[in-house]
Amino acid sequence: MDWPERTIPSDAPKPHWALKVLFVGDEGVGKTDLMCNVADGVYIDGFRKKLGSSFGAKRFNLDPLRVQLQIWNLTPADHFKELRKRLYRGGAAVIYVFSLSDRTSFENIQNWADEVHRTLGDVPAILVGTRRETRKPRRVTKREAKELARHLGVPYLEVGMAQDTVLEQAIQDLVSNILTPA
Repeated sequence: MDWPERTIPSDAPKPHWALKVLFVGDEGVGKTDLMCNVADGVYIDGFRKKLGSSFGAKRFNLDPLRVQLQIWNLTPADHFKELRKRLYRGGAAVIYVFSLSDRTSFENIQNWADEVHRTLGDVPAILVGTRRETRKPRRVTKREAKELARHLGVPYLEVGMAQDTVLEQAIQDLVSNILTPA
């Protein structure tokens, strides 16, 4: 049977993708602030006490695709460790977050990467060092952070806690690489 040739009209809806992005790292490093800055004003904090996470969403166009990110901020609390492993499932990308003024949070990134890898395998990721607008001294050098990023095989960036479009653009680039591999 010969099928008729079909063309897609120019005004047809764009294909839609939904991807789960996970923010992981120690307590107090700024994951929630970053997630809220990236999210489209869609943020639900009630999950934290019950499910061990908070949730946000981000929508954007990545021609010719429409993308909706489900942004999950996973709590580092030990009593949520088993549940956290289940929350990792379906994750398409990971944002590892540490504070530049908290050496321990930086040193724990490898543990976070190992936990993610055991659950998800290799997934695209970004390493993010946060700069809180405080007078706390920097405890992690840029060189050390870049070396860890190289070791993990991921890009590295530093962001402030105020509205910062650098992280948003990095996430869009990450998603672009996931959806349109070379």
